[in-house]
Amino acid sequence: MYRMILYAIVICFFIPEIANAQEDITSHLGYVEVEALDVFKAKDVNVDVSIGQLMIKEVAERVRRKNKKVGEVLSDLELVRVYVLSVDEVEMRMDKIARYLDAMGWEITVQSRKKRERVSVYLQKEADDTIGLFAMVHDRKAGTLTLVNVVGVVQVDKMGTVGRELEVEAFDRVVRLLPGYKLSVSNVHHRLGSWKARIAPFSNIWRVDHEDFLVRYNRVDGVFIGWRLPLKYRTSRGVAHYGEVGYGFGSNRWDYQAGAEFFTFSGASKDNIAGLGFELHGLTNTQDNWRIDEIENSIFAFLLRRDFRDYYRREGVSTYVFRDFGRMVEVRGQVGVDVFESMPNSVSWNLFGDRWGSRMNFRPNPEIEAGQMRNVMGTLQLDSRASRRSRQGWRLMAQAEKAGGILGGDFDFERYIIDVRRYQYAGRGTQLNLRVRAGTGQGRVPVQFLYRLGGPSSLRGYGLNAYVGDRMVLFNAIYWIDGEAHFRDDWPLDDVAIGVFFDAGKAWFSDWEPVGTRVVTSAGLGLKTDNLRVFFARPLDANDPVDWRVWVRFRRAF
Repeated sequence: MYRMILYAIVICFFIPEIANAQEDITSHLGYVEVEALDVFKAKDVNVDVSIGQLMIKEVAERVRRKNKKVGEVLSDLELVRVYVLSVDEVEMRMDKIARYLDAMGWEITVQSRKKRERVSVYLQKEADDTIGLFAMVHDRKAGTLTLVNVVGVVQVDKMGTVGRELEVEAFDRVVRLLPGYKLSVSNVHHRLGSWKARIAPFSNIWRVDHEDFLVRYNRVDGVFIGWRLPLKYRTSRGVAHYGEVGYGFGSNRWDYQAGAEFFTFSGASKDNIAGLGFELHGLTNTQDNWRIDEIENSIFAFLLRRDFRDYYRREGVSTYVFRDFGRMVEVRGQVGVDVFESMPNSVSWNLFGDRWGSRMNFRPNPEIEAGQMRNVMGTLQLDSRASRRSRQGWRLMAQAEKAGGILGGDFDFERYIIDVRRYQYAGRGTQLNLRVRAGTGQGRVPVQFLYRLGGPSSLRGYGLNAYVGDRMVLFNAIYWIDGEAHFRDDWPLDDVAIGVFFDAGKAWFSDWEPVGTRVVTSAGLGLKTDNLRVFFARPLDANDPVDWRVWVRFRRAF
């Protein structure tokens, strides 16, 4: 087993060319090859500006130092191209382009006809993301047609700032017509805007950037408030540090984390990095991050006394090495020594008290097997999506862990997990998402590391943690139809998508009889808007009661 892990890590270190392979931009759904539409000739072009991914990333790194959010917006773009044409019969040419865009699933978001100019702006969407922007501006006075194509994850309300940073005059002129465009403001107003974003209405609370300030609520820590120092690489090589500290007012405990990395970049941009890190920590930990994240779980606990995660205390030290190839493939090895202990419930409060369906108390946090664990872990991650917000491509995570043996400690087991996801654009306004997740263990796997299925993001037709074992397999599929984008004027509900989903899986112990390992299935319907998802699920097995379960989510299931 160790030889296989070693071989896998060695192979991953010697395939940077795989990670550096870039998808041909012409196949990107947000790219429009206007030359192929035969709407102009080379002699008609007054301006042809093409800013590729490498140049954009260089600008993004420079901008990130003074404005991190704008730098991140820039880094999600792959191409900005601007044409300024002097042609006749402009209306006919614009109509030809418009018919093509409509046939390719682009959505028109701005259409304006004024005495001096005609403006049309189209967006290409993939699930919840805008992955392309195409604009046409006919300046009748100047007799020009300006075409703008932005490829990548596009945040429309930030395009004005992007235009100024890229210093493309024609592009800047076009983005002034986009919805959400704002003029440049002073630093004072910028800080005020940032402060307002942090106290935005509840509908946006899960979008708050809590990079520096930490706040959460759960049944073991109660209200937790802290501060985080994020990991940042400010040079091409050197030492980076990170950490956090905070206090749980229910558990009366301090959480802490302090770490440092020795790192170096390679290549023309900061997409290839290798490093060695050390960390000291004492944290409230969980194995349930793959099902629901900290912010979303805190909302349910705070409002309705529903805590979907199980917790334990982990204190210790670790050291790790990692290699990242082009932000697409990452391999990591880690050695750690930790002490585990149980954490009881410490609070029972929620915002609505015993009203509005929140009369149940928090379920007890389960006891774990306490003791010292010494382990070694290897992780491989692959992400072929165009950006981390893109919803087309592959995402894979494979992890192998060994505790005890020659390492010593109170635990002796092996554990393996693989998670493979496919995000597939399936036509205008449609999206198919698939996931296969499997896990196995050898030896006596501690209670806190057993696999649990049932509830949000797993088997939605069954109760929370309905199935448990040291073996697990899970399959999820969901097909979304954005009604407004797909059916156009025939869809009566604005900004509402409908989906159908299917779940299948099982969790069992290796020493059970086969009767205990049957696969269970569930299916149902989903509704979603920008910030809300509601799933209506029921089991499909004849041996299980036919009860509908409703799960409300503020983030994607996977």
